[in-house]
This record gives sequence, structure tokens and C-alpha cells, in this order.
Amino acid sequence: MPKIAAIDVGSNAIRLLIITFNRYGIETNEQFIRYPLRLGADVFAKQTITTATKAKLLNVFQSIARELTEAKVTNYRAVATSAMRDAKNGSAIIKTIFKETDIQCEIISGREESILSKRALLQAAGYVPASTLLVDLGGGSLELQNANQPSGKSIPFGTVRIAQAHPKLGQPLTPSELAREHTILKSALKKYIENVQESPLAIGTGGNLDVLARLVPLNKSLMPTIKVKALANFSNKLCRYTVKQRQLRYGLRSDRADIILPAALVMQCLSELYGLEKILVPGTGLREALCDELSLKQANQEFESALYPDQIPKKIKTALLQLEQLFLQLKPVLHLWGPALRLAKIATFCLLSASDKIVRDSALEDASINNAGTLGLTKAELRDTIYIIKKAIHGKSTKNHGPPRAKDRDACDKIAALCALQLWSVHSSIPQAPNISFDNQGVKVLLAKKKTVPNKLKVHLTRALKRKIAFSYKRSTISDVR
Repeated sequence: MPKIAAIDVGSNAIRLLIITFNRYGIETNEQFIRYPLRLGADVFAKQTITTATKAKLLNVFQSIARELTEAKVTNYRAVATSAMRDAKNGSAIIKTIFKETDIQCEIISGREESILSKRALLQAAGYVPASTLLVDLGGGSLELQNANQPSGKSIPFGTVRIAQAHPKLGQPLTPSELAREHTILKSALKKYIENVQESPLAIGTGGNLDVLARLVPLNKSLMPTIKVKALANFSNKLCRYTVKQRQLRYGLRSDRADIILPAALVMQCLSELYGLEKILVPGTGLREALCDELSLKQANQEFESALYPDQIPKKIKTALLQLEQLFLQLKPVLHLWGPALRLAKIATFCLLSASDKIVRDSALEDASINNAGTLGLTKAELRDTIYIIKKAIHGKSTKNHGPPRAKDRDACDKIAALCALQLWSVHSSIPQAPNISFDNQGVKVLLAKKKTVPNKLKVHLTRALKRKIAFSYKRSTISDVR
């Protein structure tokens, strides 16, 4: 089974995520390990990673190397963020890590970090108002951007950095002392932010935000959400305790208890500056974006190896790209990884290659299956592709039972529904991939062109995705960001 891994070298900890999935894209195992090594403690005080911390870091990477080997990971990506970016010896340490462990780690820019986090957040939340504020609060930096912006701003305003610059936040404080610290932080943050656009909604990522969504929850929300109106009251309660007392009272790790108050104050300041009313915390971010990237890259390479890309007509290439965009947007309800996209692309290629001059379903089915037979697929792959093609055309069960396991058939049904939607979009001359938004457990498909959607397609999507499906044409109210 394919296995991919993401390694996130942050300012407060190092995290390893290993995902295993089968050839239908169904996740079969997830392994997450957190290594509590605070690189930011050195860097933000001394601008360098000390010899002692470097030794600990190498030990962590040796442990990660063993995990990758034992798990038989086929592909990984390791990235380092704010602390390593700021460390004067960051590049030298990256070279040492590679020399000692054979793990290639890269220091990514604040801009790339922001782009990756944005991708994960928008995918999890669906398409949202263009003014929506995207927040990535780390230990060393704070990434901010609106959903309609191509790139954001990376600010040296992470929680570890703040905790070191404001040691009083790690001690019991009176309400007036907390108010002064809040005022200082808000004033400092305003210097980094220009032309603030009011944003009632924010979507955030980061370990501290996950914790705040648990400790200051907005009830009756479909997704973990921070209750903005309760943040100030929570900070006032939190500041009364020592770090040890915060740890015990709120069930926090020691390396979370000392930075949770800075995190709460940062979010409070952002809420006041941007007029936030709600902060969604979908529990996804940089690591998930890296795994998605690896999974899709692998799927596309395997798809292209089945046929020559330069032989695919431009119209079909465009349709396949739109299919990929649709797959990414629907991933929160598909719950499938890259191999599912590969199967979807193979089936869609066969369908579109056969559909130009064919109208009748039976003739389209025969021609598409003939196309699949020329691609050099394995016996099992051909069986699955034929099942998907038939299901995409007819929208209901066929005599061919496809994969033997029910769970795998369910995955193929989702893939077939995706193919059916893309096939209909091409035949309806819709120029762009639909935008997807999620609302009250339902899926809203937002089309670029007003068209009457066949009831057969609606039923097919509803059954396969097990969600209510609604079609709309008001794309102008949604941020068109991919």
C-alpha cells in the first residue's frame, strides 16, 4: 500500500504525519508523532540554534528516519518554518541533517507556508466569502491573508516569540496587568497590518487554535469553532494561574501551557482589529497540505505513465485539470487520496475520448470500455475502470460488481459520481470547474454557467456522496481561489 509522510519542523515542536492508503485512495492508517523540541527558544533569543539543541534535533531526525524506514514510506516532504528561517546557522544544520540521516529537509519561505496553509484551510471549509481571514498561528510566526488574496503576510508574531518577549504572560497577572499586556500586543500587531479589511469570518490552523477551539468552543457548530465573544473572559481566567496550574486545570502539555495565553491574546487582538465574529478551526494545515501535494503528484505521475500526455487532446487535458480541481474541493466529503484521482482521470479520459460523436449511453459505454482496454491496465484496474465507466454513465448499479470489497465499491461509486459531473460539465460547455461550498451537512455546487442539471445526476451525486446536493450559479459571492 502507498505510504506518504509530512515532516513539519516548527518553532514549538517537530511533527511527523504518515498516511497509508490503498489503490482506491481509501486511507487505511494514520500515524502522528509529535517531538516537543522548541527550536524557537534558541533562535528568538540568540538568533542561532545552540550546540545542545542541534544535538537534540539530530536525535529527533534519526528517530524520524527509523520511522520512515520501518513504515516503508514511498514519498515524503520535510519542511522547516519560522525558527529555522531566522536561525543564522539554519542552512548549515539542514545540510548536517541530510548528511547524518539522509532526510532532505527544506527551509520554506513565509509565503510558501502561507500558501500551503491556505490550500488546506479552504479545502476543509469549502468556498467562503472573499473577505474571510485565513490565520496560521505558529510558534514563530503568524500568517495572515484574505481568501481572495493570492498570497499573504508572514509576521514575526508567533506564540513562542511572544512568550519570550513578554515573560509576564507566564506568571499570574491581575486584570489590569493583563489589560496592559493586551494593549501592548495589539499596538505591536497593528504596526504589521495595513489596510485592514473587515472580516466577520476567520478560518485558522495551528496547535494553539485547536486547543482554543476545545477550551473556548462555539456550541452547535458543525466544525470546531472558537467563540470570539468568550476569548476575553477566558484570558482573564487563564492569567490568574501559574503555568503549572494552567497545565493541570485545562489538561495542557507543559509546552502548551506557557503559550496558550499569548495565543488567546493574539486571537483576541485579531478579532478586534478585523471585526471577527467566528473563527473556524477545521484541524488541518501545513502537514495535511504537504500530504495532499505528495499524493496528487504521485497519482498524476502514475496516470501519465499509462498514456502519453502529448497525445491527449487539449480539450480533454483541460477537462482533466478541472476534474483534479473538483476532486480537491470535494475531498472533505470524498475522504479519498491520490489513487482515487488516478482512477477518475483514467475513466474520464476513456469517457471523453469516446463521447464526441456518441449520444446513446450503450454506444458510449462500449466505446469507453474499448478505450480502457488499450491502456495497458492490470486485470483488476481494468475491472475497476469498467465499473466506474458504467456507473458514471448509468448512475446506478450495474451487473458488473466491480471491486469485491463493499468499501472499495463505495470508493468507486464516489469516483464515478465525480466523473459523471465532469462529463456533464464538458457536454454542457461549462468553462470552469464548479466551486464547492459546504453548508449544514450538504454540498453546494456553484457553476460558472447557468444550466439545468439533470435530476439523474443530482440523484447520482447524492447517493454516492451521502450528502444533500444543491446547484447554484451565484459564483460572484464566492472567493475563486485554488
